[in-house]
Amino acid sequence: ARESDSRRLALVHISRKENIKERIEEARKIFPSIIAPEDLSVITF
Repeated sequence: ARESDSRRLALVHISRKENIKERIEEARKIFPSIIAPEDLSVITF
């Protein structure tokens, strides 16, 4: 996402066994504008 000049990154297919908040915090170190939508969410671009 950073290399393509994206404005937002959506993290999907995260296992429910994992701590989603920790994954988001970890990813934000690399790319600050991240969302982790819930299943069946609609994302408007």
